[in-house]
Formats: sequence, structure tokens, C-alpha cells
Amino acid sequence: MITAEKLKVFEKYLGSVDAWARLGSPEEKELLKDADWYNISNAIQHLTILKKGLASPQDNEVINQVLAQQSGDSHTQRKAARIVLIDRSLTCAN
Repeated sequence: MITAEKLKVFEKYLGSVDAWARLGSPEEKELLKDADWYNISNAIQHLTILKKGLASPQDNEVINQVLAQQSGDSHTQRKAARIVLIDRSLTCAN
């Protein structure tokens, strides 16, 4: 599950899994597992595809459903969308 707290850690390390692995605190590593990092990275990539209008209407619907299932609440969804809009470095492959 993607949470606002996990997104905060992801954003702190600018989406760099290497920086998080090297510099992350034990608490951050307990909160955010490798699978979480992968899910957040995929969500950011999917949001970027939607933002750029590169998804078909069918893909748009599927992506939105998956993101809703992974994040659970609208606050987390808005925070993920804000990351895409504000920080372009997080939308690049790391």
C-alpha cells in the first residue's frame, strides 16, 4: 500500500533507490520496503504517462483503478500527483 508517509520518504531521496539504500535511516527502511519503492516508482511513471496524455482511454481507466487500489485514499493520490507535477527528476528512470 502506498501511503503519504512512504511518499514523503520517496520524495526526500528524490526517487533514488540507491540514495535511500545508502542514506536511509533504520526507521525509513522499516517503513518503506523494496516492494514499496518499486510500487511508488511505477505509480509515478504511470502518473507521468497520464499527465503527458500518452495513455489510451482504456489504459487511463486501468491506471487510475490501479493507483486508487494501491494508494487507498485521495490525499495520497494527490500527493503522488503533486510529485509528478513539481519534481521532474522523479519521473526519470533511476
